[in-house]
Parts: sequence; structure tokens; C-alpha cells
Amino acid sequence: MERNDDYFSDEPEELTPTAAGPSDSPVEPDPDLVTAAQEALLVAEKAAEAAETEHDAAEDGLADAEGAVAVAEFKVDDFEADSELREWEKAAAREELNRAKRSYTRAVERLARAKAGLEVTATAVEQAGADLDQAKTTAPTAEPEEAPQQRFASLPVFVEEYVVPNWIHKLGESYAGVWCTKWWEHTEAITRLEATWEAFEVMRLQPPPSLSTWIRDHLDVHMRALTAPHGVFHGCNARENDHIHDPRPPWTVANPPEGLFEVNGDALVHGRSETASDEPGERDDAEYDLSAYEMNGTVNKETGEVNV
Repeated sequence: MERNDDYFSDEPEELTPTAAGPSDSPVEPDPDLVTAAQEALLVAEKAAEAAETEHDAAEDGLADAEGAVAVAEFKVDDFEADSELREWEKAAAREELNRAKRSYTRAVERLARAKAGLEVTATAVEQAGADLDQAKTTAPTAEPEEAPQQRFASLPVFVEEYVVPNWIHKLGESYAGVWCTKWWEHTEAITRLEATWEAFEVMRLQPPPSLSTWIRDHLDVHMRALTAPHGVFHGCNARENDHIHDPRPPWTVANPPEGLFEVNGDALVHGRSETASDEPGERDDAEYDLSAYEMNGTVNKETGEVNV
């Protein structure tokens, strides 16, 4: 049989040793992560500088407010003791003292806010520094690998383009083997050929001798079972100008007594037990074939048509 190398990967994947000793080389940090951490630290440091400037100004403002209150109190005491001053002059001195006290209260509140801001920015600088240290020891995140592109678009394409060209055996009376051109009307054929296809799509990406292993363990096994004289195609004949198609119904199955087997209610596929009668019975052939297509994902749930 001629090897179709075009369908298999040209370059085998490199095998990574399973056991590797600890590496002494330092971790190469992610430059983008380090840059972002450095920028965050710079922003935090500038905010801390602004908070410190605000705190110093608030302390100066409180000191000025304390001095203004002291001067206003001395002025009031002096005016109250001078009997020659008019009453409105004494009232003006008292109002000046009240304004000084109000300014002092606001200065105290401003300093409290400045202290809180100073603490917040100091914490932010500490956290930004820790984040930068962490970034310097963090390796870049590996980019997610793209899933390999599927080789064949559908099961029929796989059968026509790869299976049939690689299984050229003589059919007819002189060879104990049968084939059916309408293989997709045989449930067992769908299941076996799809299993062969799934294995092919995985193993074609593996290093040699993956092709030989796939032929031995998958293609040969399933094609021999399908084309055997008493296999699923035993009622068909695909000889040139003499095609006979006779899909045989599957063996019937009787319902076991309810409760004999455990049932998983979360399973995707359920049998007849939900709608069956009390008496064990036989499964309808059409129902069996449709369920097989459903399990192989070839039934359009909206229209009920079989997509092959």
C-alpha cells in the first residue's frame, strides 16, 4: 500500500524528557509585566510626594491658625480691659477671635485628612514595590497553543479521500470480502469509520511510526470487521455494474426488568425505559438507527434529518 505522506505531519513533534533536573539559570522575567509594575510604582511614588507636600502645608496652616487664635485672644483681653474703647470696637475684637477659632478648626480637619492621605499613599508605594519584586521573578505566560487544524472536513470526505484509496482489495466471489457504497446507511459502519477517523486526526500529528500504528490498530481492525463475509455489509455487493444494497436490521433487544440496572439521570442518551411498557419488548429498527446517528452527532435536531 502506498503511503500517503501528505496527510500526515511533515515535522514530528519534539519529545520533551519526562525527568529533568532543577535549573540553576535565573528566571527571565516578563518584560511587559516588569514595565507595568515599574510604571505603577512611579505613579504611587508621585502620589506619595504630593500627599507629603499636602501634609506639610496642612501642618503650616495649623501652626498659623494657632498663632492667629492666640493673637485674637490677647487682643480681646486687652480691649476688654480698656474702658476708653467703644463697645463696637470690643465686639469687633471678639468677632475676629471667633473667625480665628473657625480657621483653626478647619486647619485641624485639613491636617487629619492629609495624614490619612499620607498613610494611604505610603501603603500604595509599599504594595507597588512588592509587585515590582514579584514581576522581576515571574516568567512570561506561555501563549496558548492553537488547536491543530482538522485534516478532513467530514466523515464521508475521510472515507472517500483516505480510507477507500488505502484499502484497495478485490471484491466479489473470489475474495471473501464485501463493501457497500452506501456505508453511511449502516450504523456499525458509521461508528467504526468515525472511530478510525478520530484516531487518524490525533495520530497524524504524532512522530513516526504513528502511521504504521494507526494502520495496524485502527484501519486494519475496523475495515476487516466491516468487510468480513459475515460483517455488517454481508447483504450488500459493491461489484462494478452489479451493486446490491441490503442494509440488515440490527439484532433486537428486550427490555430488562425495571430497576435491575442503575440509571444515570444526567446522561445525554437514554434508552426506551422512560417510554416502554411494563412488559419487556423489542426495539424498533428505525428507532435504533436514529439513536445511532444521534450518538455519532449526525442528526439535525431541528429537522430530524440525517447529515452524512
